[in-house]
Amino acid sequence: MLCFALGSLVYQGYAPMRVPAFALLLVVSFVAWVLGYRRQRELASVPVSRVDTAAQGYVRLSGQARCIEDWPLLVAPASLRQCLWYRWQTFSKDSDGHWVRDDEDESHRSFWLDDGSGSCFIDPDVLTILPSEAHKRTRREAGRMQHEWVIMPGEPIQAVGNLRTRHASAELDMAGDVRDLLADWKKDRKSLLERFDLDRDGELDLREWDLARGAARREVERSHNQVREQAAYTHYLEAAQGRPSLASAVALDKLGRNYRWQAWFHLATFFASLLILIWALRPS
Repeated sequence: MLCFALGSLVYQGYAPMRVPAFALLLVVSFVAWVLGYRRQRELASVPVSRVDTAAQGYVRLSGQARCIEDWPLLVAPASLRQCLWYRWQTFSKDSDGHWVRDDEDESHRSFWLDDGSGSCFIDPDVLTILPSEAHKRTRREAGRMQHEWVIMPGEPIQAVGNLRTRHASAELDMAGDVRDLLADWKKDRKSLLERFDLDRDGELDLREWDLARGAARREVERSHNQVREQAAYTHYLEAAQGRPSLASAVALDKLGRNYRWQAWFHLATFFASLLILIWALRPS
């Protein structure tokens, strides 16, 4: 669109705009080509990994979208379809009869990518979500139009990003849990005194408080050890700086081909702009 807009300036006779317009287009098309080529190469160079064996770092995963346990499915606002994620856009016609976007929104609830070997946490606030056109719904009424995309449970999905793995024990807080346990014990003063008031004077001195803290610490340690024995690992994807970070219902190989065609288009625009710029600078 930018190419056509700037090109029309030349043929409409806006001579003062010719050189800066095509110089700008030259720069923009070159940058777009570099970015498109880089995105295509990034996607093509990363093989598919399994969740349970993938190394930490930039990975590509492939599986099915699944709902997180005990979380209800979302309801898409326009179609009322139950889904894991949705996005909608509304349009209205302006005075020239062109569709203009009025509003848009998308859900922010996370879901799993499950490849059979394990599950990886997909956060729409961290990764760009690319839905498939297969589940797109369009509704038109009274000069307005609404598009809605969803990701359905069980839908094939691929993702790229920085894989991180966290064990549940990483969330354990010894000092905080001991403090909370002592606070609970203090609520039942009678039981607390029965256990630790050795001289039966109705108060806990420093030595008796040390005994209480030691007992609380041992109890918390036993609880933490049980968590470490039973807890599973949680895998999740983080955004990778300067690299594609997305979850896509469109096959990444197809997405990479789209990026390649876009890169070639921008490269062609670059050379076309260069030729036109040379023509615009010719002696009159």
